[in-house]
Amino acid sequence: FTLLAPEHSILGKPTLSATFIDRVLAATHSPAAGTGADFYQLSLKSDIDDAWPLAFFHHESDYGASGEARVTFSIGNSRCISTRPCIDQDRGGYAQMLNWVDGIAQWYQLLSNLYIKQWGRSTVEQIIPRYAPSADGNDEVAYIHALVSDVAAYRAGQVLP
Repeated sequence: FTLLAPEHSILGKPTLSATFIDRVLAATHSPAAGTGADFYQLSLKSDIDDAWPLAFFHHESDYGASGEARVTFSIGNSRCISTRPCIDQDRGGYAQMLNWVDGIAQWYQLLSNLYIKQWGRSTVEQIIPRYAPSADGNDEVAYIHALVSDVAAYRAGQVLP
């Protein structure tokens, strides 16, 4: 018999305060600084714990400081969606959000509607193989570990660079 590691659900009420999220974003010089209340309110509305989208944002773009997110305002580097312009198609295509608040809202909507409600995937272990598959050059195990590690640090009050 094998002992399976516990799965990490993204569901739940916020475990971080808007103030703490603002501290993280300000300390890291994120262009999305000041959006802590948006993460928090969307967490309450969607029943997705705000620690998880913050961890995705960290992993995907160093809180908006690197990569596509600098241009797209997408906290999760979302691929093209029907409701937003599709840019950088030579690099696979990315959804151009209206601003950081829109990018945060779109991430919650994507995870809530598609991953959780349609596909029944509510743990990072279930989400990452679809969200950032190894077929796209991602290290799924490392990605999951990074998210789980970030969330634990945030919940312990650590501001991660």
